[in-house]
Amino acid sequence: MPTNPKLQILAKVSIKHGLVKQGLKLQFIAKNVPWKETFLLNLIKSNLQAEKMIKKTTEKQQPIQPKQNNQKGRKM
Repeated sequence: MPTNPKLQILAKVSIKHGLVKQGLKLQFIAKNVPWKETFLLNLIKSNLQAEKMIKKTTEKQQPIQPKQNNQKGRKM
């Protein structure tokens, strides 16, 4: 919401403007729902599975290369 009081009133009016013409009332009811009962649980699971699959494919594609000593300077 805007911080200017006049803009706050205009924002509230513009939300309700079309509803008043139609004879409808605006009702907002918020319920506390555990996040495990929302779509987020399935989304998290699918993201974790996708991440595991990406890790597996990248491990298969990259062959293990021996480390090369590229030291600069004098050899002792």
